[in-house]
Amino acid sequence: MLAIGLPLSEFLMSLSQFFIGGYWLLEGNFKKKWLRFKERKSIHLIISIWLLHAIGLIWTEDFHYAINDLRIKLPFLLLPVFVGTSAPLPMRQVKTILKFFILAVFAGTAVSMAVLLGFTHHVVNDIRDISIYISHIRFSLLINVAIIIMIYFLLSGKYKATQREIYIYSVLIIWFIIFLFILKSFTGIAVFFIMSFVMLLYWAFKKFKIKWKILLVSLILSAIVFASYYFYSGIKDFYTINEIDLTKLDTKTKEGNAYSHYLYHKYIENGNYVYLYLCEDELRREWNKSSHINYDDMDARGQPVKYTLFRYLASKGLRKDAEAFRQLSNEDISRIESGIANAKYFGNNFAAKRYELIWQIDCYLKGGNPGGHSVTQRMEYLKAGIGIIKKNFWFGIGTGDLNIEFAKQYKKMNSPLQKEFRFRAHNQFVTFFLTFGIIGFLWIMFSMIAPVFIEKAYKSYIFLMFFIVALVSMLNEDTLESQPGVTFFLFFYILFILGIKKDEEGSSVIQKIPQTKFPL
Repeated sequence: MLAIGLPLSEFLMSLSQFFIGGYWLLEGNFKKKWLRFKERKSIHLIISIWLLHAIGLIWTEDFHYAINDLRIKLPFLLLPVFVGTSAPLPMRQVKTILKFFILAVFAGTAVSMAVLLGFTHHVVNDIRDISIYISHIRFSLLINVAIIIMIYFLLSGKYKATQREIYIYSVLIIWFIIFLFILKSFTGIAVFFIMSFVMLLYWAFKKFKIKWKILLVSLILSAIVFASYYFYSGIKDFYTINEIDLTKLDTKTKEGNAYSHYLYHKYIENGNYVYLYLCEDELRREWNKSSHINYDDMDARGQPVKYTLFRYLASKGLRKDAEAFRQLSNEDISRIESGIANAKYFGNNFAAKRYELIWQIDCYLKGGNPGGHSVTQRMEYLKAGIGIIKKNFWFGIGTGDLNIEFAKQYKKMNSPLQKEFRFRAHNQFVTFFLTFGIIGFLWIMFSMIAPVFIEKAYKSYIFLMFFIVALVSMLNEDTLESQPGVTFFLFFYILFILGIKKDEEGSSVIQKIPQTKFPL
């Protein structure tokens, strides 16, 4: 139930943990469980993370937030006890659980595609809206973990996949990779490439002959060089300005109305200045005749539609007047209404994402508002988080004061972010640091990593790859500050550290497949 709930239902996530706890109580045998609890130091370390949050109540002000945070992180206290003191599961049962997880992830992708193709009543203003059960970032992480598990099923010499299973898993892996790019989750795609890089390196240095090791390293270095050049060429192209004599700008439109030229605004789109040749009276008139969204209202992404219009016209090399507006097609107008601010952005391609990323950073560095832009918003969040850390380095702010302190810091910074975009750090490590200071942060890191070595879980291929995925996600998200995030992390973490018989999964899965034959 918990495996199915991860990608499909927060309700099932909660309900399943009640069932796990209920079974633990009904099973009895508490004397043996108490002995296991005393012997397994890993249980003590994991639950200490929750206890530290409870201790953090001492120097907090917002008890409402703190109590809710303790409720969200309650699985850190209960699941290690329920799973770690119970009889470990044989691997055949774990495989069944993982198969249900893969099936649930596939069901989630199928529903998302139904939403994207218009078979449901869900409105899709942004591609992330197609993930209707959990956040698109969390869903992309689950997809990556499902890929990891299926690769294990295919390559494990101990797990004998049938010909039918080989076909099914191969097709699902290909589909999940394609879906990651449909979903356009930067975090999910980045995790996929990092995960692939680590797997390739491991196999190269454990199994391949020296010539293949050299070839693989050469290919990786070539990919790094190509990616670096690709982004460099994008930056160079972005800052190549279409030449224009700023001393000889036209002052009137074809209709005889005055142009406004804001020379101090240096924002550009495809090499064209956005705030030159601007006649709002003409644009307002023409836009309101053609669109159901008022010129002074917001587009589908919550941005002022007029600024989206300015940028879109500039991206096509057009002036911002009535004559230029009439050159836009109905499709162009629909794109602007949906919040697409550059003609290059339309379509699922890397060049568009590259340009959008460079534009966000350029706009932010020029003092622009990062609100509504995922990358530069995170830069502002980290800036605020680091500011809080500097004032509370040793012991942090306490369990409940995150929202209070971030509100104070944004005000102190005079942040341009609108109130609805003023979120927390979006980095789990920074969140732990500013909450508990350097001392608490180091303890949490120790309590999270030490069990991996105590229980020798690092020898498990599935766990090792999952752990990399989880840690990378924490660089870009407050992974452990929400129920789905906590459940995602603890499900796999507790299962592979405390829940599996060590004689079955206590040593490396990869080391158990020397008989596997590869074409190389």
